[in-house]
Amino acid sequence: MNVSQDEVGVRLRPMQCDQRTLSQPDGSAAFSQGLTSVMAAVYEPTEVRMARERADRATVEVVLKPKVGVGSCAARGTEALIRGVCESAILTSLHPRTAFTVVVQEMHTDGAMVACCINAVCAALLDACAPINFPFAAVACSIDTEGQLTVDPDKKSELNSVASATFVFDAKDQNMLTVSASGSMTDEQFQTCLAACRQASKSVFTLYRDSYLKRTAAL
Repeated sequence: MNVSQDEVGVRLRPMQCDQRTLSQPDGSAAFSQGLTSVMAAVYEPTEVRMARERADRATVEVVLKPKVGVGSCAARGTEALIRGVCESAILTSLHPRTAFTVVVQEMHTDGAMVACCINAVCAALLDACAPINFPFAAVACSIDTEGQLTVDPDKKSELNSVASATFVFDAKDQNMLTVSASGSMTDEQFQTCLAACRQASKSVFTLYRDSYLKRTAAL
């Protein structure tokens, strides 16, 4: 299922989401934005190591696998970001003393990788019918030396930027769940980025719905 542009006019690179792409996990999804592509898998409540066991809720474990080699410090930061988003969305209190395991495999990188990872994870959670409060969507943006805003930037735009941010929104009220930013931007620029990315997130939520309907129609 494909979508290329937000209904309200914020231009995005072509996106594609395909669910149930793997047979072993409880849920899986392949997600691409432009040439950036990611595969995510979700394993629902399983046994957890005693050291990480929580008496009142499930533990969320996230593993990000790079295309080649081993994960960097930046990858550990992305894992922490994804884990925080998942912990806010998953009803972990329903499954104490267990673990939700999320595995994200980078396939190809051409900008907005963190946003693509987060969107792939949400699509995989939906595919697994995991107990969540709400779906969530991430949109990245960057600002260049001339103050020009680019939503869903490719790698070239990111390299030419002086500031960038990835916003994550919930589907219920489109509230901002979290933001990961780097570089320097003014308050006005931040608010402009926030508004543009919130608009663009509608396309991601539409893509989730269309992908899910496509999968269920094939059953």
